[in-house]
Amino acid sequence: MQIKDYITITISSIALLFSFCSVLFTFLNFRRTETRLEIEQLKFSPNPLATKVRPNMLYLDGIQNPDLWTVVPMFYLIIYVKINNLSHTGITISNFIINNKFLVSKLNTVEIEKELPLKYFASKESESRDLKNYGHAVPMSFTALRHDDYDFINVGNRIEAKSSIEGAIIIPGNQSLYVAVDEGINKLTIVTPDKKFDTYIKIDKTVIPSNS
Repeated sequence: MQIKDYITITISSIALLFSFCSVLFTFLNFRRTETRLEIEQLKFSPNPLATKVRPNMLYLDGIQNPDLWTVVPMFYLIIYVKINNLSHTGITISNFIINNKFLVSKLNTVEIEKELPLKYFASKESESRDLKNYGHAVPMSFTALRHDDYDFINVGNRIEAKSSIEGAIIIPGNQSLYVAVDEGINKLTIVTPDKKFDTYIKIDKTVIPSNS
């Protein structure tokens, strides 16, 4: 090989090295700016003597006239989660989606000022499930969620880089919410300005009483 061949090979090798470094830098920069969330559902064992509402349940509105429960029922879905922001930048929660069917935005969220009256009616199947899982069943009774019972996560909340928030998500709705929620496993989607994140959560669904 002549000297010019060695020079050509050297120049080509240097060019390849710079190209590799450029690709690596681009990849690492993408990883730094990519939005990454980790979502964990936190579960609570029901306590008949406790005053707090048990999360991860779909409740009927406790102050609505029972005559309307089978006509235009109003519901509250309460989910308790921990959201870890693994990104290098802060993110804002744009909205939540239940099973790709029910969209939650700032327009249909609720703020608790004093308390939120709720009712839960256990079917025979859910009563048997609770007895098996917890040793006692969720009472079919009135209960109230107060603003100081839990921390709350709302649409519009910001999660700073490398930090987390934990709390209850309150989702109000009507018959469309009831239809969108399944007894058992459901898909919860958290939407940020640049990406959607899916997780699967377990929800106990109330039974609408046929004879109120």
